Amino acid sequence: MVAAKQGVNPTELLARIETLEHELQRDVQAEAARWAGEVQQLKLTIAEVREALESAERSKDDAVQAARVETTGELAQLKEAISALRDELEALAVQKDEEVQRARADAQGEIEQLKTTIATLRDELEALAISRDAQVQRAVADGEGELAQLRDTISSLRDELEAAQVERDRLIQEKTAEAANDVAYLQQTVVALRDELADAKQQAE
Repeated sequence: MVAAKQGVNPTELLARIETLEHELQRDVQAEAARWAGEVQQLKLTIAEVREALESAERSKDDAVQAARVETTGELAQLKEAISALRDELEALAVQKDEEVQRARADAQGEIEQLKTTIATLRDELEALAISRDAQVQRAVADGEGELAQLRDTISSLRDELEAAQVERDRLIQEKTAEAANDVAYLQQTVVALRDELADAKQQAE
């Protein structure tokens, strides 16, 4: 939880949490499989002992008169061996059950802690989303205000441009009229000069 509050990436933390859960499940399954193998081996051992006992009993039936004392001793040893194996099997089963319970308790504690961390991260993410939405809304509101100002500025510039175009057209018309008057005056002057030149030539002749 402390690492999450100091800026750990939530996605990485969730991935670590899932990896830890998978590892815990895998370890518990591996331990259970190992215990199952040991129990199976013990069962096979008991089966072998049982088979040996049955074989001894058959041998006893064949030679009961000749080896009663020896057979009785072997049977007692086999019974003791079976009893000892049974006791060991029961003790091993109890030990394995206790280990499984401890492993489950440890795993459950870590899982609860991970769930608490996930809930805290979810709350932080929701708070971050709310804060981000508020910032976005403020930015949108500011942007709309700036956009309105830009629209007003564009409208003012358009009005000024239209006024400038009107003034330009008026000046062009005035200059065109003045130029036309100047051309007419120059044409009249040229005609007058031609007339004067023609009169001067006639007088010179």
